[in-house]
Amino acid sequence: MGGDPWAEADEYRRRSPLSYLPEVTTPVLVVHWEGDLRCPIGQGEELYAGLRLLGKEAELVRYPGGAHGLHSPSQTVDWVTRVLEWNERHDRRPAAGRAKAGRATTKTARAVNVARPVGKASASETPA
Repeated sequence: MGGDPWAEADEYRRRSPLSYLPEVTTPVLVVHWEGDLRCPIGQGEELYAGLRLLGKEAELVRYPGGAHGLHSPSQTVDWVTRVLEWNERHDRRPAAGRAKAGRATTKTARAVNVARPVGKASASETPA
C-alpha cells in the first residue's frame, strides 16, 4: 500500500472496510473460523462490533478451528444452511418469486451444530 500504517494512515483508512460501515444498509451475516490465519478472527469481531455500534442488523457466527476455506463437513453443512436461512429471512422479493431453502439439511446442521453464535443485533436493539 505504499508504506507503513503510521506513515500512510489515510491510505489504510481508505482501504479499510470499517471506514464504510456507516453506509451499510443491508443486514450482515459475519461467518468466521477461529483458525483462519489469512483473516484473523479479530477482523470479523471488529466488523460485527462496528455494525452493532452503528445500530445495524448483524449476526456473528464463529466456528472453532478451520482455516481460510478449509472446514469440517459438519461445519460446511451448518454454514451453508445458515447462509440459505439468512438469505431467505432477508429476501424482500415476494415469496412466489424465490426458491425455498432445503429443510432436510437444516435438521442435520442443527444436530451437529458446531457453530457458536456470538450474538445478534438489529436496528431496534440498543447497541452494547
